[in-house]
Amino acid sequence: MSTTNQPYGILPIRHMGGGTTRPEQFGSLINSGYGTALSTGQPVILTTSGVINAVSGAGDEIYGIFAGVTYTATDGGQFNGPNWAASTTATDITVALWMDPMIVYKVQANGAVAVTGRGACADILNFQSAANGFSQCVVNAAVSSSGQLRVVDKYLSPSNDFGDAFTELQVTIAKSQIIAQKSGV
Repeated sequence: MSTTNQPYGILPIRHMGGGTTRPEQFGSLINSGYGTALSTGQPVILTTSGVINAVSGAGDEIYGIFAGVTYTATDGGQFNGPNWAASTTATDITVALWMDPMIVYKVQANGAVAVTGRGACADILNFQSAANGFSQCVVNAAVSSSGQLRVVDKYLSPSNDFGDAFTELQVTIAKSQIIAQKSGV
């Protein structure tokens, strides 16, 4: 049973069309000095300035899910890792994002989600990053007909089931900056 609250962000597990869940690479997508930490599994939004910021609240549309970054540090060293440390000063910044609308992700809920939550939507909570390079975001167990993510099913694992204290779910992005939104059931 998923009885322990151990968030790991929003991570890809499969592609609905059988394809690969490969992240896309983008140059100059983070401003040098951007003051918010970004970790793998963190949802991001594209700003009107053409750069990404961390999604910071329920209701924000999602451009993609952060999958890592490479850059040249001020000392000339090369960095390639799962997270962007807040206020990093760098050049040659390349960001990796999962953004294919056909990707199915796994995410932990902040409570129990019943089987009736299948097909519903929910918003993301806890937008913090962790020192281990993974996001600490979870999905709100209070599902409804609208939200940032759509519940496809429970995450298929012998230690997880609908109704568990911190249900792990399979989700897709429902509120996207890339494709039109549809309501949940």
